[in-house]
Amino acid sequence: MSNCMNLSRLKEAVIDEIRNDPTVAKELGDTVTAIDPYGQFLFDHQKNPAAWDKTATYLTVQLHIPKVSEDKKWLVPTLELQIISHEQHLAPAGSEPAFRNRNDYLADLLTQKFHGRNDLGSFGPFLLTSDMEGVLENNCLYRKLLFETSCLNSYCEDRG
Repeated sequence: MSNCMNLSRLKEAVIDEIRNDPTVAKELGDTVTAIDPYGQFLFDHQKNPAAWDKTATYLTVQLHIPKVSEDKKWLVPTLELQIISHEQHLAPAGSEPAFRNRNDYLADLLTQKFHGRNDLGSFGPFLLTSDMEGVLENNCLYRKLLFETSCLNSYCEDRG
């Protein structure tokens, strides 16, 4: 059984997977430095497009627990990956001709990377449950991927 002892470790593992993927890094135009270990365009929190100072693509990683089973024994964490691109930064950097824009290409890469995975800690497999796109303020377009997993609620005790 999966046990949710530390959800922040899961988030860190996901960020490390993304950061160490050269194709994703190329699409983000990102470089990792000692000062900026995630790079300039990968964030472990939501990014406000109104505060951007570059025409770029950003990727945010967030972890939520929107559901708990009725018996309180199982948590259903949701991994949210949000790709946000300025409209002038939508052309893919790679040579993948099947994709007309960077957000679609990154969404495909991330879906291939995480859907069905169960090796990022003590969690069930990640299942893609939502893939939505839209427009934000400030000439930005987004694509949001939601992956659900499950784990045993480590905070519940069987008082039988």
